[in-house]
Amino acid sequence: IAVLESLNQGVLSSQTHLHYDYSHNFHAVLRGKKHFLLFPPSDWENLYLYPSLHPYSTKGQVVIDNPDLIAFPKLAQATGFEVTCVL
Repeated sequence: IAVLESLNQGVLSSQTHLHYDYSHNFHAVLRGKKHFLLFPPSDWENLYLYPSLHPYSTKGQVVIDNPDLIAFPKLAQATGFEVTCVL
């Protein structure tokens, strides 16, 4: 039995910072478009996630829209791919 753990909604121009989820996700676009930048689990070292005991442990330290490749050089090796859902 699937259980809804959370429900998130966005408005025009809303953004989510680099993060990962523990559970599977279902996304629905009711109007407009939703853009995703997805990375495989094998890229975790290149994404500079906070340490596991840190309060932000499921988030990345990198601002993905404007990355500092001097501070986070491994990010250049990440193999993300883009997906856009349009309705």
